[in-house]
Amino acid sequence: MIIYFLRHGKAEVFGDDFSRELTTQGKIELNNKYKEFSKSLPKDKKIKIYSSPLKRACQSAEILSEILKTDFTINNEVLNYNIRDFIEGFERDKINIIISHEPFISTWIRDFCKVDVIVSRGSIHELQLDENLQGKLLGEF
Repeated sequence: MIIYFLRHGKAEVFGDDFSRELTTQGKIELNNKYKEFSKSLPKDKKIKIYSSPLKRACQSAEILSEILKTDFTINNEVLNYNIRDFIEGFERDKINIIISHEPFISTWIRDFCKVDVIVSRGSIHELQLDENLQGKLLGEF
């Protein structure tokens, strides 16, 4: 199974953590990056996007869902260090994308792939997981 972990784009520095929004520059950068990313996705598979409920992640999901012409689901599970049970429920024949935050994403990659990575704002990490949810990091966009 292929899973993509996306970190939200550049957000406002100050304010309540749940309501901080993407900056204008953050939206522009994500729009450009997501357009390039969309070109690499197989056209014959359905896409499922899951977003953290925090505003900046939802805005990132809105940008991606517009480009991919699909809906996204807001899910509290992606604000959790352990998402194994959540991912076990994924349909294997879909492209699954999770938009979340640090340090969650780097923790998940370490758990699933046994590697340490730096997860920058707006980054996209591609993982291939086996039936036991062990795998390898295929790359970063």
